[in-house]
Amino acid sequence: MEEMMTMSDELVREARRFVKHETNSRYEPVVFTSEIAEHLGVSEKEAIEALEESPTVKEKGDGDGNRVFW
Repeated sequence: MEEMMTMSDELVREARRFVKHETNSRYEPVVFTSEIAEHLGVSEKEAIEALEESPTVKEKGDGDGNRVFW
């Protein structure tokens, strides 16, 4: 029996794909939360939550609440 993919699963996959695609260059080593949220059409909070579920995407905060992903 095939499992149904939830919207959350789709969002996680698309977020991961976008980050990996956008950071696949020495000129753009990271992508900002706002860029990911805009691409996915979701809030920054939803984008962060989706990326936190992806074990292959790394992140770092700058202490001021800003996050970047690679």
